[in-house]
Amino acid sequence: MPDPPLPNSPFRGRVAHTAQPAIRPLDTSLFKKPHPAGDFLIVRGIYIPDDLKNGPLDKLNERIAEIRAAATGDLKHTRLVTASLAQLNGFSTSCSIRLDPIHGPEKGEPRVDLLQEWADALAERSPFWEVCWAPRGDGRDRRMWVRVSEVFATEGTKGVKDPSEEKVISTIRTGFDDAGFQTMDGYRLGQSKHVILTMARPGDVDHLLRKGKITIPALARDFNLWSGGRQLEARAPFELVVGGFASNDDSAALEACRSWFGTFHRGGTPLLVETRTDPKESDFAIFTMHDWTATADVLSSVEDFQATVGSVYCLTNPTLLYKFNSATTKSNVQATITANADALKEALAAVNNRIDANERDARARDAEMKARLTNIDSTLSTVVAAAKDLAQKQMDQSRSLYVMQQENTLSLQLARIDSEMYNARREFAHPVDDNEKKEAGATIATLKAQRAEVDAKLAALRGVYGSLMLVAPGPEIQPPQPATAPPPIPNPNPNKRPRTSLNGPSPNGDDANGRNDPVQNSDDVPMPKAPTSG
Repeated sequence: MPDPPLPNSPFRGRVAHTAQPAIRPLDTSLFKKPHPAGDFLIVRGIYIPDDLKNGPLDKLNERIAEIRAAATGDLKHTRLVTASLAQLNGFSTSCSIRLDPIHGPEKGEPRVDLLQEWADALAERSPFWEVCWAPRGDGRDRRMWVRVSEVFATEGTKGVKDPSEEKVISTIRTGFDDAGFQTMDGYRLGQSKHVILTMARPGDVDHLLRKGKITIPALARDFNLWSGGRQLEARAPFELVVGGFASNDDSAALEACRSWFGTFHRGGTPLLVETRTDPKESDFAIFTMHDWTATADVLSSVEDFQATVGSVYCLTNPTLLYKFNSATTKSNVQATITANADALKEALAAVNNRIDANERDARARDAEMKARLTNIDSTLSTVVAAAKDLAQKQMDQSRSLYVMQQENTLSLQLARIDSEMYNARREFAHPVDDNEKKEAGATIATLKAQRAEVDAKLAALRGVYGSLMLVAPGPEIQPPQPATAPPPIPNPNPNKRPRTSLNGPSPNGDDANGRNDPVQNSDDVPMPKAPTSG
């Protein structure tokens, strides 16, 4: 039987002499426009002990057929594509569910609504299964991983596989299975000392992580258990992730993100549906938009986000949660460090230079400050010494003024006494009668006693404060002028001879009449003799 004729080829030869170019200009906007990712479901925990390889997928298809048979509407007519998440020759209790390509986008929106109906139906029909939106696209669902820490004593060597490792991993898996926690796969985590186990049921993972430790009798050891790796779980399709939050209490940055996402509206209705954080990953915030169109608008505005919010709070740009989980963190970090090593060195050198300059400036400022303080201390010491000297001088001057005041007072008293004694001696030398002479003699004796007392006070004052008189010397004292004789006293009885004897006093101090003369016996104030008349 001859072969049937081939259908007409969809490709046509180029028409000669046509104005239409053979290759149309490339529309670069297609590369800038975000495309949907992560619009499929995964079902976890389909554990079939009798058939680990094909049993989970067969069981899922059987359950889908049961639901479709009893359903109506879109649920009955939606065509699905299922697949196992097993890696190579391994086993997995997780499967994926995608829409058949026949269900294309409607008005630019992927038909995730059809998948959501199937997710609700499967969760209701099989409550022990975990049905959710795919968190990543590389087939490695870290939700089912448990890390067994410090299994090996030393780190491994890259490219060298020790046969004894498989025996240790097999022993650990047997210990988990005997404890009632079924494992599907196990391998060494790179060259580290840890082992990653893929569990059969999500509930076992939660129980083991809460427990935090397990005993393997065959190895006679206890092992600490940790989560197998970082993975943010998805609650809705096309969720967006922003990283860089210090903690759940970083309310200012989170509120700034909410405000920025809240600027996206359609017909006056905000397109931000939900904001949440993962308790296990508090440095990330997850945002859910109304549909894919709104999500694409956000992804197209990351430059504005970085300029208004990201640069202020040191946050990463919004990215799809699906792509965030799918990124190979280790290789990306290594590539980033390698590509920016020179820039990092230059930045560190600039920082070191700035630190050195700041240290030099600080040392210079310290030296200048110490010099200023030393100068201030010296000046202050000089001022204090000058103040003390001035205070001492003021005290000495005050004492000197006091001494001078006292001396002046005593000098005035002495002058008064001398003046009174001079008058008394005149009266004594020329008395009117004997009573007047007696009174004058008594006055002279009293004045002599007073003068002696004043002289004693002056001597004591000059002896105690003699040194202070040199502080503020007064004007130069002129030597005393020789005393002159007082003017002659006119004789009221010029025709009578004076009472005194013309022969003068006797050598023993008596007058001509033989009486004692106190004036002649006084040595304090010399008294010149009155001239005789006619």
